[in-house]
Amino acid sequence: MNWENGPRRRLAVRLLQATAAGLRQRPRWELFAVYLAVPTLLVFVHLLPGTRSWSLSLAAQSPFADATTLWTAFASSYVHVDTSHLLNNVGVYWLTMAAIHPLAIAADWRREFAGAAAGYLIAVPILVSWVSINTLGEFSNYPSAGFSGLNSAFLGFLVVVWFVALASESESDRRINPTWAFVPFSLALGVAFAVPRNAGFLPPDPSIAALFFLVAAASAAGLFRLDGDPRGVVLPAEREFMFVFGISVTTAGLLGSLVLVAPGTNVYAHLTGFVVGFGLPFLGFVLPRLATR
Repeated sequence: MNWENGPRRRLAVRLLQATAAGLRQRPRWELFAVYLAVPTLLVFVHLLPGTRSWSLSLAAQSPFADATTLWTAFASSYVHVDTSHLLNNVGVYWLTMAAIHPLAIAADWRREFAGAAAGYLIAVPILVSWVSINTLGEFSNYPSAGFSGLNSAFLGFLVVVWFVALASESESDRRINPTWAFVPFSLALGVAFAVPRNAGFLPPDPSIAALFFLVAAASAAGLFRLDGDPRGVVLPAEREFMFVFGISVTTAGLLGSLVLVAPGTNVYAHLTGFVVGFGLPFLGFVLPRLATR
């Protein structure tokens, strides 16, 4: 074993040991709820005969037009076109949960995570359907289905909890302000509207992109003025890996859902999920707690 590979291998072993130890400390019901409940539901729905008919027709006038349309507006987020579509969304879900779960524990946000997840699973499908009908329904009756809008919602939560966890790790005299999460959120929206993509949905709009970039710059300037330059956080390798993994999953997830998409992808559904996923914890948990300090 040469000198360079030795420390790297030892670090890898430490990271694996820390991950295994962390999993052993969590109750089994919690691990099932986070990692297996949703995939089990998705597989069950996929195997049920006739569930393909639960896809939402974008030709509908409104998700609330009648009881059948309301059902498909909700259930379509749990239906998949084929097995490949299902496995892709389950894989993205697992990666996102693997990033969110340890950050939520570090931030002491287990209840917030559970509450946000329940809200996403109930409300996001209806909101995604409403936006999809109002943006794409005029020129498409393509059936819409898939969990990707909800995966995007969890990505939005990941952006928030990443900064909340980092704030909990920083020194008390110069605690990092978790509202810094708004800066990458705005940047992500700017990139979504700035970059051309293969799909015809959500064409680039330089004016909207410029607005979001301006908001991100103004937010960063305001936070620098309010809190000063945030002091660097020194963490053990195991804790640092948690944040590196989290930001890696966030970046890859946003690129895969908003930028590098296949032709015909309903990017509006992904964008809606991401905005709602960020807005719920940011407006519901972060800002109220800062206001009471």
